Amino acid sequence: MKHTTFFKISLARYVGLVFILILSLRAQSINSSGISVGATQFNALANSDTFISIPYLRSLEYAGTVVTFSGSTLTIAGSPGWGNNDFVYDSDVQPKTYALWIRSGALEGNYYTILKNQWETVTIDLNGKSLSGLNSGDKVAIIPYWTLGTLFPSSDVGVSFVASPSAVSRTTEILIPNQQGSDLTSQYDASYYFYNNAWRQVGQSTSKSMNDVILTPDTFFIIRNHNQATSLTIGGEILNTKMSLQLNVLTAGMQDNPVALIRPVPQKLNDLGLITSGVFVASPSPVLRKDQLFVFDNGIPGLNKSPASTYYYYNGGWRKVGSPITTDFGNAVVFSSQYSMMIRKFPTNTAGTLTWKNSANY
Repeated sequence: MKHTTFFKISLARYVGLVFILILSLRAQSINSSGISVGATQFNALANSDTFISIPYLRSLEYAGTVVTFSGSTLTIAGSPGWGNNDFVYDSDVQPKTYALWIRSGALEGNYYTILKNQWETVTIDLNGKSLSGLNSGDKVAIIPYWTLGTLFPSSDVGVSFVASPSAVSRTTEILIPNQQGSDLTSQYDASYYFYNNAWRQVGQSTSKSMNDVILTPDTFFIIRNHNQATSLTIGGEILNTKMSLQLNVLTAGMQDNPVALIRPVPQKLNDLGLITSGVFVASPSPVLRKDQLFVFDNGIPGLNKSPASTYYYYNGGWRKVGSPITTDFGNAVVFSSQYSMMIRKFPTNTAGTLTWKNSANY
C-alpha cells in the first residue's frame, strides 16, 4: 500500500486571507483493483475566477484489448457480453457519457466518445480523425466523463459552489472557455449556475437540467465566485499513461488553446514535452515571439484575470517575459492546483490541429 501525502502551500495574497492549496502528490493509494487513486483540493476565492484542471479520471468501468477495428467500430477481446448501448447516454435511464481511452500503442493517450456498443463492439466518435496506427492487442479502457452533476453534486451546495437565488442573480458560475477564440479572459462557450436543485445554463430555460453536461479532460474550466469563497475536492483514478492533446492553429491570427493535464502532481515546463513533441514553435528572438505559454495563478484574486506569467522558447531554453533572456525557466512549475495553462499558437501556412503527447512523470 502506498501512503497518501498532501503538500500544503500557504498563500497570503491580501489582508485577512490565507489561501491554502492542497496539492496531491504522488499522493496516491492503491484501490482494490490495483489502480492508483488520489485527491486534490482547490480553494476558490471570493469575487474571483479560479481555473480548474481535473487531475483524475472517474472510476474505470472496463479494461481490455482490441481484437480488430473497422472504421470507427472496435471489436474487444474476450466477448465481454455488453448489453446494447450500455455505454450510451440516455437522459432518462443512463446519465453517463462514456469515453474509450487508448492505453498502449501508437495511439496511447487518445480518447473518443462512445456513440454505441453491442455485445463485444464499441463505435466511437472519431471527430474527423482516424484509427490509423491502432493494432490488435492495444489496451483500451472505458471510463465515464466527469459532468457538472458529478463534480458539483447538489450535496456539495455551500461547499464547492453556492446556489443562485435566480437566473439573473448568480452566485457561483462554471465557465467553459471558448476553444476558438483569442482572448480567453473574456470569451466563453457557456456559463452554468446552480438554481432550484439543478445546474442551469445561462440563456436557456431555468427548467432544463444541465447536470449531465460533460467537462472535457483536456481543457480547464473556471469557477467564478461572487461574494463567497468555496472549496472543491476532486478524487479519482490517476492516469499513468500518456495523454494526447490537440492544439489548434490558424493561418491568420493567434489561436488560444486552453489546456489541462490529467496529472495530480505539479508539472514544470521541462516536464511537458512540448518541445520534444514538436508542437511548440521556438521564437527567433525575445521580441519576435512565436508560440507562447500563459500561466494563470489561482492565488491572485480577480475576475477576467490576465496571465500571471508568459513563457516562450528561445535559444535552447524556456524564457519568461520580463526576465533576463539568459535565465532558463525550464524548472518553473506551470501546472498544478495553483496554476493552469493556455497555449497561444502562432499562425502557420496550414490551419489544423497538432497532437501533443504528454507523458506521466511519476
